[in-house]
Amino acid sequence: MSDVRIPYNALVLVADGEKALFLRNKGDAINLNLTIDPALEEDNSGSERRAVTQSDLQSSGEDGFAADVAERLFKAANDNVFDQLVVVAGPNLLGVLRKEMHQEVTRRIVGEVPKTLTTRDLGDIEKVLSVR
Repeated sequence: MSDVRIPYNALVLVADGEKALFLRNKGDAINLNLTIDPALEEDNSGSERRAVTQSDLQSSGEDGFAADVAERLFKAANDNVFDQLVVVAGPNLLGVLRKEMHQEVTRRIVGEVPKTLTTRDLGDIEKVLSVR
């Protein structure tokens, strides 16, 4: 369970460095009802990147992925697709995303959850993010 309250209609980014889910809370902070946001959802499995070493590949891939996600969020913010954003990602990716996000996006962040949840289904994600 989470300490972050996810308001009605908030955008919830759930990311892991290779995959990003853009969800919308159609419930309230207590009874989450997360749905895929059709305005932002598309094939976002990440792009392949070449590097000399495996650690460079991982770092380059995560940085590039974070830049791509940050750009999509910036465009969505400029188009007023969301007013409030909750970011759910592992601690390392959260740090990279913070560096990549434009101020227009960061000012809309109402919470961060340092967990990797992309392999879970929506019901499990709701349980983990619920406030009780």
